[in-house]
Amino acid sequence: MSDLSTLPKGDSAWLLRKAIERIMQQVSVLETNIGSSTTGNSLDGQIIFNDNGTLRGDTGLTYAKSTTTLRAGLLIVPGNTQLATVGILYVGTTANPKLKVDVGANLTTITNATITGALTVDTTTLVVDATNNRVGIGTASPQDGFEVVGNSFFRGAAAGVRVGDGGGYGYVSAYGPALSGAKDLVLQTGGGNVGVGVTPVAGSGAIQLNAGVGFPATQVASSDANTLDDYEEGTWTPVYSPVSGSFTTLPTVGSGKYRKIGDTVFFSIDIRTSGTVDLGGASGNIQITGFPFVCSSAGGSGTASVFQQFNLAVSSAHLGIVITPSTSIATISKNLSNAGASYVQANELSTATGSFENLIGAFGMYNV
Repeated sequence: MSDLSTLPKGDSAWLLRKAIERIMQQVSVLETNIGSSTTGNSLDGQIIFNDNGTLRGDTGLTYAKSTTTLRAGLLIVPGNTQLATVGILYVGTTANPKLKVDVGANLTTITNATITGALTVDTTTLVVDATNNRVGIGTASPQDGFEVVGNSFFRGAAAGVRVGDGGGYGYVSAYGPALSGAKDLVLQTGGGNVGVGVTPVAGSGAIQLNAGVGFPATQVASSDANTLDDYEEGTWTPVYSPVSGSFTTLPTVGSGKYRKIGDTVFFSIDIRTSGTVDLGGASGNIQITGFPFVCSSAGGSGTASVFQQFNLAVSSAHLGIVITPSTSIATISKNLSNAGASYVQANELSTATGSFENLIGAFGMYNV
């Protein structure tokens, strides 16, 4: 700039010089009162505090960045702008903030927040699908009103329920509050029926199924008189067998059915010989073997009534079947008089050739 001090006062160039000097004075005052930027000029609508953080107004206001709370009626932060690396940002009052952010730590308080539209937290940790009104945890695309991918645990102070994927099947289990220790699982605490695969009908039982109830292959016995711990039904094949020796030829045709309820076995027998019989060296009591379960050790716990007998070479008209304790073998009794029981012997089988020789039909029960 040319030296204008030599210009006469009132001259237009002199007036321009004085105007420029006045502008420079005002800029200097503004810079002093606000604090000059150490990083260059500020953006439009932006005030930059220097490291001293001093703001002087008509009453000498001082702002210390480490101790003073700065409040604004409207605060606009452009994208990718860092407010600070330490300190706390409040939206609302410090006593009851609507939003409180500890810049050096974490977001600590949000009160009465309203979010319009979708929400995504950490990709799949929490997703709100505003278009379909769905919420997902563990998935970016929830398929229903509320979907959780992975196991979930809902608990109170004393117990909780876990819902999860067992690998090909889903499960619901009750645990202690630390997700350990089995707890009882109760359904319908307020009453009502439970349907499994069906809609329950009033008066048809508390638990209604679209199929049967399954029990494990090996009974898990219970001493509770009100607990049914086993059920099984099926078929078995009865066979004539002597206590000693063996038959040379005994073409036996036999079939049987059984139903086990708890510790009691109900059975039926239909057994006969068909064809040529050669008793060979068989002797002693004739037995029926092949019963589906071993009888209990209690003597006389298994008995049966013979409801038909044909072509059996026995003089007794009334036969019975007694299952030997601790075995799956029965003997055929001739009588059960006070004089003692006698049993059909192997040599009392008929040796006649025919399709319905030595036929016995019986039903009975025994305990295991």
